Parts: sequence; structure tokens; C-alpha cells
Amino acid sequence: MTISRTSFRPSSAQAIDWGLRWLRAEPGASPSPATDNWFEFLASASQFRAEPRVRWFSWLCWLGAINGILALSGLMVWPDGSGIHMLIFLLVFWLTPLLVLIWTLLNAWWRKRSPWWRHWLCIEDDAVLAAWCAEQSLKAQALFAVAGLAWLWLMLLTRQLIFYWSTSLQSASARVDDLFGLLSLGILQVPEPLAISASQAGSITGWETALLNYSAYWAVWLTQVVVVWVLVPIAVAVLINRRVLNRRLAHWPRWNRELHQQFEQQRPQTLHFTSLTPEQPGTFTADDTDLETSALPPSVPVLAWQDPMPGKLPPGSVILGRGSLAEDEATIDRHTEQEEPVWVMAAHAVPTGDLADLITLSAGSHKEVNVLLCSSAEPGSERRNVERQSWQGFASAQELPVRLYWLEERSGGETPS
Repeated sequence: MTISRTSFRPSSAQAIDWGLRWLRAEPGASPSPATDNWFEFLASASQFRAEPRVRWFSWLCWLGAINGILALSGLMVWPDGSGIHMLIFLLVFWLTPLLVLIWTLLNAWWRKRSPWWRHWLCIEDDAVLAAWCAEQSLKAQALFAVAGLAWLWLMLLTRQLIFYWSTSLQSASARVDDLFGLLSLGILQVPEPLAISASQAGSITGWETALLNYSAYWAVWLTQVVVVWVLVPIAVAVLINRRVLNRRLAHWPRWNRELHQQFEQQRPQTLHFTSLTPEQPGTFTADDTDLETSALPPSVPVLAWQDPMPGKLPPGSVILGRGSLAEDEATIDRHTEQEEPVWVMAAHAVPTGDLADLITLSAGSHKEVNVLLCSSAEPGSERRNVERQSWQGFASAQELPVRLYWLEERSGGETPS
């Protein structure tokens, strides 16, 4: 379905709100006047009763900021005061946001599924709602990290916390050092060993002025890690998701059957048939000469249209007509070494323009292509004559460089030259 566009384009939140109004509209509702422009059709939903659900959900992402503050406050649990274990901090503000980010984009872009809280917004679920919900989730994840960092620096400036991690296992300590180096990506500066040892000692010796000073180094490094690993990927994902959302919004009826039906039912009847010229092109007139027969080459791979002979084609044969035209064209480009390509197809198959393009492409610089037609009709029967005339007319109308043959029932023999 082709959806016309104009310069008018609402914001994504406005378009979602209008679309949900249409989904909640009474059966038979129609805009006045009728339009074949998708966004004008959406805008006509302003005549229906509005519900502030989309506005509420647009503000729900700020709950992420509250969660960020609560998460950091939960980490400030230390026997002798307030402190943050650096490994647990990385788990909460680096690893968990990354995993949630991947899961969000996997559901929205690939599986086209919305999160669980979408049920509070709308019963319907489609690719457009999935992309819009993903945008809200990405904003919430960014606010979670930003609020956590802001609360971290507020606590640090008011001298309310230190960082620490410690272990009695030398091998574990070396692994943690390797982890810190990996997260730095060679561009972030990890605090000096003195700061590391002071932070380790903090879990044992308690509060000291030096520990508060060294914690500033760790706060800078941890902030940079969250920015590089979390905030930058989220910003990139938001920009890409916005493009995905806008593209899906322009073709929302493709993703939602109910919207498709409502849009199509109200479109004006704009299709008219007129003669461009007073003369119509002549039709193909076939003669009574039957096609010659040819056997399937036993060892030469062929190009088959929609697998007319399952399991009986020579080794290396290529099946076309199952995917897109672009995929078939790429396949033919890799199988045009034969001097005279051989096609095998069912005589009852419907010739199409795509098939004509593929046959012409397979001919390349060759003079002709051999087309072997499989038919279950008896030779000389009316059905067989109809199939022959259909393919001869198709080859003539498309000006195809082909030679048509009936495929012999038994294998063997040579391909005619």
C-alpha cells in the first residue's frame, strides 16, 4: 500500500496519540472530508475524545531519575559510615544499563514487541508502538545514569562517601585491575596505585581525610566509564530509534490491521481508467507449431523457477522465485558462467515482469537462454496448447532472448544448442 505524504508531519507523540484515538474509535467512524493522505487521516482523530495516556507515559521516563538516586543511595551501605563498593557500582550503573539497552533494542527493532507496561497504554501492539515505547525506555535509562552520577557528586562534594574494594586474593586483585583497564579503553586515565591502595584500605581503616581526597579520582573515572559505555550508546540509540519510529509512523497501516482497514475504508475513489491513445497494442497470435522437446542436462546446473521438480534437478542447481527480486538478481550474478543458461520452470506457472527481468539478466551477453517447460498435460491436448501459447506470448511481449522447449519426462540427453 502506498501512503501519500505532504509537508505536514506531526510529532511522534502527537501521531501516536491520534493513532490510539483511531484504535479506540467507534466502528464505522470516518473523517470528513475523506482523504488519501495518511497524516491528514491521523490528524482527523482530533474529533474523537482525547485521553491523556500518551502525555502521562511521556513523563514516566522521569521515574528513571528517581530510580538512579535510589540505586546509588542503596549502594551507600558501609559498616562504619557511607561508602560505595566500586565493583557493585559498575554492576549497577555500567553492566545492567548495557544489558537493558540491548534487550530494549532487540525487542523494538527486531522482534517488534513492546515492554510489559505497554498494556497500560493500549491493548494493541505493533511495530510503531514498540519503537515509541523503546524511545521512552531509552530516555528512562539515560535519566537513571545521569541522576545516579549527579547524586554521586553531590554526596562526594558534601563529603558523605568514599569508594572501596578489597580482597585477600592476589589473583582476584589482578583481575579487577584488568577489568578497570578494559573499561578505560586506553583513553580514560585510571587513578594512580596510591589511590587504589587508599581506597582498598578504606574498607578496613574507616574514615580518613586522604580517603575522601582519593575518592574524587575514582568518581571522575567512574563518571567517564558511565558516559562512554552507557550515555553515549543510549544517545546514538535514541537518534537511530527516532528515525525508525518516523519511518514506521509513515507506514503505520502496514503494521496494524485495524488502522489499515479504517484508512482504506474512508479513502476516496480516485482510481480511473482512461485510454492514453485511440489505438490499443495488438495481441500476440500463436501458430500451431508445437515446441521441441529437450532432456534435462544430467550434470549441468540449471536455474529453476520456484522448484518445479523437487529433488530431481542436477547438483548445483539454483532455485529462484522464493525471495525478493534483489536476492534473485544477486544469485544470478553468481551463476552466469554458462555459455547458454538453462531455465527449468512449470508450464502452469504465471509469467511475471520479475521473471522476465531475471531471464534477461541471466542471458547477459549470450544470445539466447534455453527454457525447459514442465507440463503434466498430454501432448497435443488443449491445455498444453494454452500453456505453449501463454509462454510464447510472454516471450514475445517481453522480447526475451529465449528458446522454449518441452521438458522430456525421462532424464538424460543433451541440451539443444
